[in-house]
Amino acid sequence: NGIKVAKGMYLTFLDADDLLTPHKLEAHKLHFDSDQNIDISYSDCHYFETKKPTDLYASFNLTNQEWVEKFRARGESLITRLIDKNLFVVSAPVIKRSSLPETIYFREGMKFYEDWLFWFSCAAANLSFNYCEDRRCSTLIRVHGASAVQDRKKMFLGIPKLRKEIMEILDTTDCISASTKKQLKQKNRKHMEKWCRKHFINSGANILSIKEAVAATDRKTAYS
Repeated sequence: NGIKVAKGMYLTFLDADDLLTPHKLEAHKLHFDSDQNIDISYSDCHYFETKKPTDLYASFNLTNQEWVEKFRARGESLITRLIDKNLFVVSAPVIKRSSLPETIYFREGMKFYEDWLFWFSCAAANLSFNYCEDRRCSTLIRVHGASAVQDRKKMFLGIPKLRKEIMEILDTTDCISASTKKQLKQKNRKHMEKWCRKHFINSGANILSIKEAVAATDRKTAYS
């Protein structure tokens, strides 16, 4: 709903317990001004603990191993990247409001991966994602016991819904070729099959777990 009522020229999102660096929005504005073809400008992110807010790390496990890919892409190249993993924390990108189609929004009812699905929808609408090299535009992610990414079991159970939504988006996008669309749909199905196998390992291949896998995916995927 926030996207619908927003009045400004740019959109960004921020989880309640995270932070934006003081000059992030200014740095992204300069990035947009440098190239009118930029639809989404995104940044690095750094992680911190509440008790040590000045100690910043490049990864969620509080190490300096960088994971953010730095690129300029749209369409097929970007969708191919996003089919496998989420490439951004929710507060890293800033969106040019005029570039965002009215049909793209955060899906209600999705408790996990809603940001990944949102970025995938943007990619499927042929929006360009561009890395901003200005070091002032990093976003700061708080790490604590209540972080959603630490709730592994619930996040695992949310994967089938994400994959079904991705399949529907692939059906409707017109910014990739028919052959690429077929390949990506096959890849997405492989991810669903992988989820089923892991579900059986975690829960055992019994009647209940099979029924859960069929309900979460479909009969063909569950029995593959």
